[in-house]
Amino acid sequence: MKNLDEMYQEVMADEALKEEFIAALRDGGVSEFLKAHDCDATEAEVNDYVYGRKEEELSLDDLDNVAGGGCGLIYPKTHTCMCKVGF
Repeated sequence: MKNLDEMYQEVMADEALKEEFIAALRDGGVSEFLKAHDCDATEAEVNDYVYGRKEEELSLDDLDNVAGGGCGLIYPKTHTCMCKVGF
C-alpha cells in the first residue's frame, strides 16, 4: 500500500491521474480514488495534506520558478504593465 506522500508524488507526475484526483476532490470521491490507487490514507488525511501544503512557505526555488516580471511600464492613473517583455 502507498502512503500519502507516495500517492502525492504519483499524482503530481501524471497529468491524467492529477485530473482524476481533482475530479475526485470536486465530486466527493476521494475515498474511492484512494482505494482504486492502493493508498491507505483517509479522506481527512488527504484534506489536511492538500490544504496544509497551500499554507507552507514557498522555497527560493519555488519563487524562482514563478518569478516573471513585467516590462516596467506604468500607465497613468491605471496600473503597471504585467506583460512578460523585459526592456
